[in-house]
Amino acid sequence: MFEELEAVLLDDDNSVDNEEATKIIHNLRSVHQLDTEMTRVIEDYESFRQGLEKIKYVDIIASQEKDDDYQNQE
Repeated sequence: MFEELEAVLLDDDNSVDNEEATKIIHNLRSVHQLDTEMTRVIEDYESFRQGLEKIKYVDIIASQEKDDDYQNQE
């Protein structure tokens, strides 16, 4: 599933948001051992779900962070 998502992100033109989404995906895979323990139940499912939500809203989060950075420069 994550491989397909990453492939879609690579085809998209918004590289900044895609880079952040890819980082989140890699982090989820690592933290929850998704590549090595594929049949195991995800122990901290709430954390996993929150990571998925971050991917879903990565463009909004990135936009808010840019606004915060801009306001901090003033």
